[in-house]
Amino acid sequence: MMRREAHHQFNRIYTDGMSSANAKAKFMKIGIVTLGCDKNTVDSEYFAGILAERGHRVFVPDEMAQPDAVVINTCGFIESAREESIRVILEWAAEKEHRRLEKNTPLRLFVVGCLAQRYLEELKEALREVDGFLGVGRWRDIPGLLERCSSGGMGDMMGRVAPPVYLSK
Repeated sequence: MMRREAHHQFNRIYTDGMSSANAKAKFMKIGIVTLGCDKNTVDSEYFAGILAERGHRVFVPDEMAQPDAVVINTCGFIESAREESIRVILEWAAEKEHRRLEKNTPLRLFVVGCLAQRYLEELKEALREVDGFLGVGRWRDIPGLLERCSSGGMGDMMGRVAPPVYLSK
């Protein structure tokens, strides 16, 4: 219940944060999935605020919302949290593939947080569908990573993706 209320507040605060200073930039619909502890909720709200200030529409995603990118803020400390994080990443990876094959609409997938920090090498090998990884404390790098992706810097509109970006330290 508490998490659902936080998501409603999160949506209300950040989805309308468009900045007129960014009128010429390509704005993206960015879904943020927050898993794990309360610190991740705070971190997600922090980088959602940065993204909204830059003019992006930020929300808690579902497949119907058709986000341009999904950022999954993961937890990697206890086994059940790691399992949940991997399950959610795989669900969004499947959605990314579905959109590429069936709808010809790209979806960029990014994994951030402590799972990415602690298991970067394993994740890079096992989750090739992920477009980028960011470790803990790299929240200021998220807008640039996503914006580079939206301008074609990380892949083309057919879903062929350049090598992923790995920023864990």
